[in-house]
Amino acid sequence: IPGLAGVPYRTNATVFNLTALPARLAIIGAGPIGCELAQAFALFGSEVHVYDLAPVPLAREDPDAAAIVIAALEKDGVTFHCSRDLASVAAVGSPSSASRRVQVELSFRSSGGPEKFDEILVCAGRSPNVEGMGLDAAGVELTKEGRVAINDSLQTTNPSVYAVGDVC
Repeated sequence: IPGLAGVPYRTNATVFNLTALPARLAIIGAGPIGCELAQAFALFGSEVHVYDLAPVPLAREDPDAAAIVIAALEKDGVTFHCSRDLASVAAVGSPSSASRRVQVELSFRSSGGPEKFDEILVCAGRSPNVEGMGLDAAGVELTKEGRVAINDSLQTTNPSVYAVGDVC
């Protein structure tokens, strides 16, 4: 994302270093991690907006199950913005004395002007770390995207091995 490297942003590993609740939080990525953290921050009291290129949140999940989760998140105050192509991210203004952080502005290729947030949480683009695990020797195949191939029961191509999470 153009400009992202030049602004302070959080990930699922660094978001827990926050010392103050952001008033407005943008989450890039409407997958399981983005949705889980969106609900948590909404329940804490942040105004949470989740952005994704996909046409719906939780696009890789079972549609019926995803619909139930999405309805619960929206009831908790999470706002979803799907099919949104992020054009750039930029820091605006100067750090406030309370937060010592700059505000961050998201600009989109589609309609609408730039939107300002106190924090950005990036929950997109996770790649599985499967190198050096000996999956070939174990008879566990990968998909063309480099993820562990599983069936509906989370079973890999080795019937004794199951996989869950980002690795899939």
